[in-house]
Amino acid sequence: MIQYDRIAGIFVLPDGVQFPAGLEICAKLNQELTEVRAWLDLKRRNGRYAHAFLVELAVNSANRLLHIHAIYDEIGKLEGTDTVPSMTKKPRQMRPPLRGLWHKHYFQPGFMPRNLIDEIEQMDKDGRWEAMFAPHHGKYIHDFIDQISHEMVNGAFERRARDRRVTGEFIVYELQPDGSHYYLTLGKHGEWDAIRARVDECKKFDAGDGSR
Repeated sequence: MIQYDRIAGIFVLPDGVQFPAGLEICAKLNQELTEVRAWLDLKRRNGRYAHAFLVELAVNSANRLLHIHAIYDEIGKLEGTDTVPSMTKKPRQMRPPLRGLWHKHYFQPGFMPRNLIDEIEQMDKDGRWEAMFAPHHGKYIHDFIDQISHEMVNGAFERRARDRRVTGEFIVYELQPDGSHYYLTLGKHGEWDAIRARVDECKKFDAGDGSR
């Protein structure tokens, strides 16, 4: 029932609808929207944000669904306003049905297991796994379990972060002819058609008066 007014840039109730809970929700979302704009304005240099991207961030922030500052930080790195190196994978062009778009990963704590599994699988492929156990041949596992555990968790993640191989979900954007970024939506692995639909809708939504 709550709507986003593109012209005013705020959440509102439909005309003629009045109820206290709805007004409170609008007030909370608009407060989040103000904070989202402030953070994005701090991080951006020449980038633009689709209205739907602002709404998506505000709703996720209000519901505490994401560690939102990880997204702000990656945008800052794309914009060149944040000089701390990213630990996630480098920006890449997307494949069909998202050809023409780019994506940049951002890390969330929930993706720690996926990163550790990926690194352990890579260790097995390149021989590091066997090499790690070789010096301990003939020993009881409890004599070196702490060292192995540290290597499988702390060491594995530190290597991926150092080499910029950390994976996660991602920010979807369009690279403009002047090199600037047009931020469109957040994406998850495997929802390619849904991302395409959101991108098309948010660009259509912005067509009336441009993006923020």
